[in-house]
Amino acid sequence: MATFLVGLISLAAFKILLGGTQYLKLNQLAIDAQRSGLALLSEVGSGIQSTRRGLITRGPNGVVFASPFKEDGSVEFDPVDSELKWQKWICFYLDGEEVTRRERTLLLPSSKPGPAPAPSSFAATEVSKVMGREVTAFSVTQISATPALWSIDLTVGSMTDATRYGIELHSEVGPRN
Repeated sequence: MATFLVGLISLAAFKILLGGTQYLKLNQLAIDAQRSGLALLSEVGSGIQSTRRGLITRGPNGVVFASPFKEDGSVEFDPVDSELKWQKWICFYLDGEEVTRRERTLLLPSSKPGPAPAPSSFAATEVSKVMGREVTAFSVTQISATPALWSIDLTVGSMTDATRYGIELHSEVGPRN
C-alpha cells in the first residue's frame, strides 16, 4: 500500500513538473515574440521618422524609404541646398514569415533622389538582413497626409494556434517634413 501511495505522489509530482515546464516554454515563446516584434517595429518606425514624406512608398508586402545615414551612421549635407544628402533606399519586406531589411545604395547621394522604388523591385540578392521571424502579418499604411502619419502593424507568431504565442503590435509615426 505504501509503495502504491508513493507511486501516486510521484506521478502527481511529475505531472505538475511537466505542466510547469510547458508553461515556462510558452512564456519563453511569448518573450521571444514580443522582443522580435518590438525590435522590428522600432527599426521600421525610426527609419520612417528619419526620411521625408515624399520619399516613402509602400506595397502589399513592404515599405521603401530613403535614408540619410552612411554606413558609419553619419549624415552629409548638400552645401548648395543646405539639405540632407540621401544615401540609400531601405526596404522592409515580408517574404513568407520573415521580414528582411534590404538596401540599395544611391549611385550619387543626392538631396533630391527621385521617387522611391516599389518594395517588390528589391531583389533578394541585394544587401539583406532578416529582421523578424514568424511574422504572419506586416503592413505600413499612410493614414494621414497632413500631417504626414504612417501606421505600422505587425503580427508575430500565431493568434489562433494554441501551441504558438502570438502578439499584434501597432505604431504610428511621422516622417520629417
